[in-house]
Amino acid sequence: MKLSRMFAAVSCAALATGGCTHFTDHDAAARRRIAESPDVVAGVREYIDWCVDSRLKGRSAEESLPRFLDYTQNAPRWHFNFNPKFWAGDVDFSCVSPWNDRFRNQRAGTAISSVHIVFASHYPFSPGTKLSFIGSDGSLHVRSYLSGVSVAGTDLMVGLLDRPLPPSVHPAAILPDDYADYIGNAADLPAVTFDQEEKLIVTELWQIPSSPKAMEMMSRNMKFKPVMPKKAAGDPKAAKSFEERLRRRAKRAEFYEHLITGDSGNPCFMIVGREPILLYTVHSGGPGSGPALQKLRGPLQAAMDSMEPGHALRVFDFGKLATPPVRFSAADRPFIPKVAPKAPASAKLRILPGRNMAFVSAKLDGRECTLLFDTGATHTTFDVGFLKRELPEKKLGDVMLAGTTNVEGAPKIFHADSLKVGDAEFADFEAMALDLSRVAPSMGVKLDGILGMNVIGCVPSLTSFGGGEVVFAPSGEDCAGFGEGIARFRGDPMSVAMMPSLGEKKFGLIVDSAASLTFLDKSTGWPSTGETVSFGAVDVNGGSSMSTEKGMKGIIRLGTDVEISPLLVGSPMNRIGADTLLAYDMLVDMSKVRFRRFGGAN
Repeated sequence: MKLSRMFAAVSCAALATGGCTHFTDHDAAARRRIAESPDVVAGVREYIDWCVDSRLKGRSAEESLPRFLDYTQNAPRWHFNFNPKFWAGDVDFSCVSPWNDRFRNQRAGTAISSVHIVFASHYPFSPGTKLSFIGSDGSLHVRSYLSGVSVAGTDLMVGLLDRPLPPSVHPAAILPDDYADYIGNAADLPAVTFDQEEKLIVTELWQIPSSPKAMEMMSRNMKFKPVMPKKAAGDPKAAKSFEERLRRRAKRAEFYEHLITGDSGNPCFMIVGREPILLYTVHSGGPGSGPALQKLRGPLQAAMDSMEPGHALRVFDFGKLATPPVRFSAADRPFIPKVAPKAPASAKLRILPGRNMAFVSAKLDGRECTLLFDTGATHTTFDVGFLKRELPEKKLGDVMLAGTTNVEGAPKIFHADSLKVGDAEFADFEAMALDLSRVAPSMGVKLDGILGMNVIGCVPSLTSFGGGEVVFAPSGEDCAGFGEGIARFRGDPMSVAMMPSLGEKKFGLIVDSAASLTFLDKSTGWPSTGETVSFGAVDVNGGSSMSTEKGMKGIIRLGTDVEISPLLVGSPMNRIGADTLLAYDMLVDMSKVRFRRFGGAN
């Protein structure tokens, strides 16, 4: 055993100077780019891409895929000759057992504590099997497998070793619960998997499943070339991003091989810096898939405790890379102005001819701005360019929105001291910031921001789209004796959504003043005229030219009878658009939305 320790130690020493210094030289700069990125998720994802791509650069797969040289010849004697050209030689894979005495290079085990390992339930070890581990200092350690416990409903087993591994063997960590704050759904991020030859192959993740019932994580077959999405074809920025993805994927594909029989139980990791984060243990072949460990954190810990308690499952902390974004729900109070009108106050609406959308003149902290009046927007949002130009002193912070929200992209958050909308003033609330520069040209107007429902609905508001005016008041009774007839909100009080009826059938919809036209999903059963109509981008959330069926004119009940002539589409995007709203007044009174015909009684 003394010889094997010396052999491993010499190999590790050679590895430390064997072509991995470029990562050390540039890692600090790459981490700084995360801090400088306007989007935490984009910054961390770029870093994870770089952690793999920078190591692959300039390397040959034939020389660099194997972790060891002469692996199957040396390993039976517990000798492990490290490959100085191994592409991930500076990553700490001490948690990965490369060999065992009964099944040789098959039935892999990965340490998740000093005494616990994980592997595939369908490919288990037999009690007494001796597993090897190589510490980060090159030392060899052999432990015996005692017993295992299956994690119910998965192809995952937790095993117990006869005695603890030393500190030089670092147990693998799993993803944290808040991983999405840093890497989104992880789609297309590189993942690496060991096979039975101790080659570290490169794949990409499909995505981390978000459904509570979906427990399987899958990697991509790198032999297939991605197809450019249609929406990217007409977007130079998206097309450039896709071409960059193809370039990265081409190099990664050189380091890809299919997993085959005998590879089961091997670990799949995400590399962050020099640390491998355990994603799954291999259940199926090809590109590989397996149980998503971060979704099994509770059962996994329970299995560990049932055999030997006192060993906590390690969870990776992305906070080491980036400051976590502030988390808010769409209904959280920081977005609701603390100061609002205490007497009726009004603002004029300017209706855009041909598009029907409404705009309002406002002042943000004394700076004049033009805002889209958008009852379909959960949050009031300003253009980043406007803020930098007019209010450069504003500090923009990162934010992660949860719950009911339709803010897209990677918003920033800032504090609005005062927002005057006509005669009405709202103050002391948090607002969003996004790049709206691509939205304004499609609308043909100057656009500095979007007035959303956190302001429009923070006090009762009576909007007359046909009359070009919105009135804010302390109570609904102050809004011109509006009358009765109530359609209640569905869900978050910061969005306008109702359940109208078509005969006995009910369906959800959004009242969206920023949509030019009224749409209903065909599944609602709304009758068609049989006529096909074509139109272009129609709302502030973006759209593309399309052709669709025209629905028959009809009535839905929203407290009062509301007449609509909808377009029928094949996706669930039911919305009352500005074409309908021009004929009605609308009262938003927090938990109530009421309609009446413009200029008439309810």
